[in-house]
Amino acid sequence: MSFKMLIVDDEPVICSGLRQTIPWETLGIDVVGEAYDGEEALRIAAEQPLDLVLTDISMEGMDGLQLAGALKRHSPHLRVILISGYEQFEYARQAVRLGIEDYLLKPVDIDELIRLVTKISDQLAAEEMQKLQAEREEWLNWLSGQMQGSEQASPQGSLPWGIEKPAECRVVVSQLDHYSYWRNRLSELESRQMRKSWRTAVEAILQAGGWRPLSFFHHPNLLVTLSAGFPMSAGSFASKGSSLTAGSPLIELQPLEGLLCEAAERWEGPSRLAFGVSSAFAEPAYFRQHGMEAVQALQRRAIEADRIVFVYDCGMRMTSRKVSPSTDETCQWEERIVRSILMEEEQALAATVRDLLNRCRDRGMLLDEAVQVCDELRLMVCRKLRESGLRIGREAAGYLMAKLDPHVYNCYASVEAFFIDQLLALVSAAVPPSSGKAWRIMEQAKSYIIQNSGSDLRATDVAGWLQITPNYFSMLFKQHTGKNFSEFLNEQRIRRAKELLLESTDRVYEIADQVGYKEYKYFSAIFKAHTGLTPTDYRELASAR
Repeated sequence: MSFKMLIVDDEPVICSGLRQTIPWETLGIDVVGEAYDGEEALRIAAEQPLDLVLTDISMEGMDGLQLAGALKRHSPHLRVILISGYEQFEYARQAVRLGIEDYLLKPVDIDELIRLVTKISDQLAAEEMQKLQAEREEWLNWLSGQMQGSEQASPQGSLPWGIEKPAECRVVVSQLDHYSYWRNRLSELESRQMRKSWRTAVEAILQAGGWRPLSFFHHPNLLVTLSAGFPMSAGSFASKGSSLTAGSPLIELQPLEGLLCEAAERWEGPSRLAFGVSSAFAEPAYFRQHGMEAVQALQRRAIEADRIVFVYDCGMRMTSRKVSPSTDETCQWEERIVRSILMEEEQALAATVRDLLNRCRDRGMLLDEAVQVCDELRLMVCRKLRESGLRIGREAAGYLMAKLDPHVYNCYASVEAFFIDQLLALVSAAVPPSSGKAWRIMEQAKSYIIQNSGSDLRATDVAGWLQITPNYFSMLFKQHTGKNFSEFLNEQRIRRAKELLLESTDRVYEIADQVGYKEYKYFSAIFKAHTGLTPTDYRELASAR
């Protein structure tokens, strides 16, 4: 990053000396010219943008102070360094009134001038970075709003990548496979670090191929990237296997499909990444439409597991697929499931669900279509169980699978596991002996959580101790306690923290660690959410009583 500077002095030899004595380019300064009076300096400033002006005060006609005032009126951001041979306070005072704090005396101390210009260059760079960051955040907020259906107009001013028009734009969305499994096994900190690495990996490979990415997480398992394509100079990038030589003026954009496959190969996260790519467009105003295209393309991941990148095709949802199960087929599945529930044959129940979803996948049904089949079948099973004289709890019967988050349950395996757990919940709710068994299991779980609340405890740990699946545990726990695992665990930790704050003299961060919170700020936020006070305020208020 370099900044443009103009040197002004009515003695050409001084202008030339200042220009040639100092290696300005090493300071991030581009000297765009010299002016020998104030009027000439104003003309140059009107013709091209300037960041810094180095000017003598004493000149014929318009002096340096008048020049500085005129420049500041038209360009308040402009930095001015005044040089004077007169050591008079009045000059310095007038300079301060103009908002100019950079004032040097002749003969100029070169080292002092270098230090001053370096300081100004650093300040200008910091301001430019802040401006770019603010513009980037504004665009990210707008893009995020577009994905949520906002009708807000796009930000004014420059495009996210500057004033240059891209050759083309595309939206790239990416997801982790089997996210429902990993969501229960990664801590909050691990999840944040994983998403940071994920965004870095995707953006790095796109940048290497001539694309300028702007990414945000629309969902914890959906990274959305607006990618603008800019062909690069041959010296800036050489792709593997490229036949272009260093003498080529431009390198064509690398195809997104190949770049994203390479990103997936390099990715070292907990499971594979898959990508959806929109059709090409020219203006950010069309972002939402193409964002939806990319999401739609990615849906085919469930039925084409060997592919990694899915590029949008307007007819992709209309590709030939066999029809949904017939009424007779659905009744057969219903009969098998009801029989397994009544006989409490959990393995047979799981095998039936697996068989059902394998049939859906073989027919080429997308996940939302398969989920709809499961949802309808579950409602049929509930009705059949009631007809058999069994009572079913409202929560076990009323959950609609159609509400499943498609970014969490984003593969057939995760839908299969969830549907099996839903049916197992019906087993617990519909068969009296299993209800008593479920109650005992959950009471054991509560005792285990309370005893181990000070450790890095996760729902999967408790499920493993009980020897049941994490989703089944979460469902039973919610039915039994009315709370999810995290809510119950936080309540136990905060209860113990309140006791320690009153009974011990340990420091607050030590107590946070003792009750299971490794990050003090997170502990303090949770504590305040439960009590309305920070841990320190809670202790002080209790002591005052």
